[in-house]
Amino acid sequence: MDVNALFEKYSIEEIRDIEKKTRHDIEKKKEDLRQMVGERYRELIEAADTIGEMKRSSESVIVSIEKIQDLCQNLKCSLSSGRPLPDRSAAKDSNRPLEFAKLYGASVSLKMLMDIPEKIWSALEAGDYLTATRLYLLSRYIYTVLQIDGQGAQITTHFPILVRQWATICHFKTTILQSCWSFLRDVCISDEAVSECIVSILLLEDFTTEKAFEQFVTARLECVQQLFQQDQADTIIRSQISSVIMLISSTIHQIYTIFHHDVIHNKDGPQIKCNRLMLLLDRVTCRSSAGAILSNDDLSQPSMKYLAKAILDFRPSLKHKPDPVPAKVLKERSCYFLEKCMKNVNHEVVKLLGFIASIKGLASIRDDIWEILKQDERMVDWGVVSEQVLGRSLSVWNEVMREMFLNRVKEILESHFESMLTTTKSQIAKVLADFGNPDDKTLQYERDLSSYIWTESAQDIPTHRAWLKVNTKMLSEGGSLMMKAHSYSPKVQALCAVVDQNLSALLEDCCHYTQNSGGEGGQVTGSGDNGNFEPFNRLGDREIVQEFLQKACEDSVNKLLGHFNQQLYACKQQLANNKDQAGNEIIINRILLLGRVSGAICDLSPHLQACMSINIGEELGNSIGGRTNKKSVTGGLTSSKSPQNTRLTQMRLKLANFSTEAFSVWSESTVDRLALNFDSVLKDTSVRAILSSCTHWDNIDIEEETEDGKRVKSTIRVPMQASWYVQTLLYNLCHDINKTGSHSIQYSVLSDLMQKLTDRILGSYESLLASSSSGSGLGLVQNRCLQLWFDVKFLMNVLLRKDEAEAGKEFEKRYQKILERLESRIDPFDFDVFYPHLQTHLSRKMTRSNVLYGLLGCGDKNIAAVTSASSSQQEQHNILPLSTSQSRFSLLPLSIHRNPQSVLNPIIQAPKLKPAQSMGAMATIPNAANHSPPPRVTSSSFLEQMSTMWFSNVKS
Repeated sequence: MDVNALFEKYSIEEIRDIEKKTRHDIEKKKEDLRQMVGERYRELIEAADTIGEMKRSSESVIVSIEKIQDLCQNLKCSLSSGRPLPDRSAAKDSNRPLEFAKLYGASVSLKMLMDIPEKIWSALEAGDYLTATRLYLLSRYIYTVLQIDGQGAQITTHFPILVRQWATICHFKTTILQSCWSFLRDVCISDEAVSECIVSILLLEDFTTEKAFEQFVTARLECVQQLFQQDQADTIIRSQISSVIMLISSTIHQIYTIFHHDVIHNKDGPQIKCNRLMLLLDRVTCRSSAGAILSNDDLSQPSMKYLAKAILDFRPSLKHKPDPVPAKVLKERSCYFLEKCMKNVNHEVVKLLGFIASIKGLASIRDDIWEILKQDERMVDWGVVSEQVLGRSLSVWNEVMREMFLNRVKEILESHFESMLTTTKSQIAKVLADFGNPDDKTLQYERDLSSYIWTESAQDIPTHRAWLKVNTKMLSEGGSLMMKAHSYSPKVQALCAVVDQNLSALLEDCCHYTQNSGGEGGQVTGSGDNGNFEPFNRLGDREIVQEFLQKACEDSVNKLLGHFNQQLYACKQQLANNKDQAGNEIIINRILLLGRVSGAICDLSPHLQACMSINIGEELGNSIGGRTNKKSVTGGLTSSKSPQNTRLTQMRLKLANFSTEAFSVWSESTVDRLALNFDSVLKDTSVRAILSSCTHWDNIDIEEETEDGKRVKSTIRVPMQASWYVQTLLYNLCHDINKTGSHSIQYSVLSDLMQKLTDRILGSYESLLASSSSGSGLGLVQNRCLQLWFDVKFLMNVLLRKDEAEAGKEFEKRYQKILERLESRIDPFDFDVFYPHLQTHLSRKMTRSNVLYGLLGCGDKNIAAVTSASSSQQEQHNILPLSTSQSRFSLLPLSIHRNPQSVLNPIIQAPKLKPAQSMGAMATIPNAANHSPPPRVTSSSFLEQMSTMWFSNVKS
């Protein structure tokens, strides 16, 4: 760093900052140097000692080499002088000192100590902890033998590396024990490996078998805790839960195979059948060749002949006699292990399952557990194992996992239903709010349903389903024409589709848990004795899940109905406080929408019925996999007396009751509006109002005979049609009913509407007569009384009502009383003359207006009914089902006799159909054997065909 450059480039303040930074770096480097020297000081001292020792060793080697050189020089000189060397081999063989033999043995032992660390490391890397333990114990024994020898100090002097080598080997004890404990905390370990680890711990720690068993249980509990302490990002939840199941089952089985012992009673007394642990201990500690530590390759080396026999015969041993674990202790500790496992698992698995958002994921984990347990050959005799270890039969899935999985399934179902409910409420609230916008064209069909019903569209009849019989088609497959026949408007269809889509996804998800996953019975075919083994019943929770699904579905529908009731109550309050006609119409449209949705949700949401069906798993699988039978999805019932069917029936009844209540509010509002208008016009006695309501009267020429026998001709005028305000009332009533979907309104609603309207009409006439009798207003002249009499008779004939006995009698009394009061204001002689003509005009008017006002009553009193034989014969319609009862329109009268044998089934080949046949009518064709030309079709026979084609299909 150039100082001049710094002063040229930076200011004084910047240079001072650079100086501070430089000084700080210098101090930091000094501190790092101090720490480094302090940390490495011990190593530096050891390195210095090692260097000094190497120096001394090298000096001794140099001295020895110099001695060897001197001896070699002397030997060379002796040979050059010609003196023979004395033969001392025999003397050496006979007088070899014992010290040299011990030194050779010590050398071989020391060489073994030098080789053992490498062998131990190799065994540890291979996972052979028992071999590592035996090698460690052998090295410890060799070191002890060399130390306790009488010439231990001399051996140490000759072999100074002995102490250092043992210092290196003695650390292996801790390493082996840590490796054993770590291995016992692993999930997937074999019984043989566990036995070897426990034997290693017994030999190294000198434990009793009972103490080793307790340590084994503790290690397995720690393994359970470690499973749930892993990082969630690096571990799959499925593998964690499967590992827990495998750990519990393998631990129970290892306790049985390693620690459990059977007591066999025979004539010599009770004998203990050794378990795997006792057999392995006996093999390791026995004095036979089977328990030898050194391999044959080691023993075949030439130097091994100098090894001490005590080292060759060394076998590990225990201070305590290895007794089997008492059965009571085994059972208590095993139950303790299972109890602690379940406690930890219940807490942790619940958290893990909380991350699984679908029932399909839960079913996948359950199936994985089933597959793992099925493929485990040890699970074949699981009943015997659990009975011997725990004293009872244990199902790992049922007692550990089943309840948690069931609870999570219920939580997922509840969340799905809550989501569906929230979505449906928000959609309905949006549609209800849109009614306040008069410019919203998407709601025109909701305001006037008749415009939707009588508007043709390309979607009315699906091309690919048009020529199928009605009993083979579902409601959703019938096209827009089927929806129009049921008065299901587009918004109602859309709202119900939201519910059905949510329930479809829910049921598809749920069927993974209640259905077999694949193959025959959803089972994996094994081989041998394990092929037919079933770890647990995967579908054992089907009934519980189905029952909860049905209950949750019913609760959701009840909550939705509660929301509907709140909206209906709010609309009623607004209707009572609002006097604006336009505002009332918006409120009525909202009420009608709620009623239509309530009445249509079961029909347009087949999955709602599937939720309530009795065999959800089977039927749902078919409904999701492809097109289902109409009865299984839309009905979903197998017996009308089953509890599930009763629940579904009750749900339908609740929805229908709400729909009826909503339409009743509409009928009350309609009656109030029409009755008020009618009452105001009827009581308006102004000349202008009376003249504006008058209609055309008929002029009739009559002849009368006087007292002197002369016949006198005269002209009388009688009403021939109802007043304009009466016809306006009836027309507006029909218009309102048609706007609401006349053919789909329940009979009880229409009947109640007629009763209330006729009561209000009679009340208006009674009030009019009472006011005229009291002298207020203009009096009722004879002509107006004739018109009023005609109006009352016409109204009561059009607005037919079928009351109960008492109510009907009371209504008839009021009706007759009004007629009598009107007749009392007409001259009796004139009324006798007018009456036949009034009746004729009344009958004619009724006949003419029957179609126009036929919606308001039954026309069977004015048109002859069709014979029962002809009306009972119906054929499968191609588009809409035929109605078995025609309350509004009966079939038109027949002019010719129709041969029942000529009635044929509809032909599916559409291009070959005649025009009458293409409309689904019952076409009459001549007999094939008769080649005569067909009879001429009259106009009445054409009406007959039209009656069978159209009017018989109108649903009441």
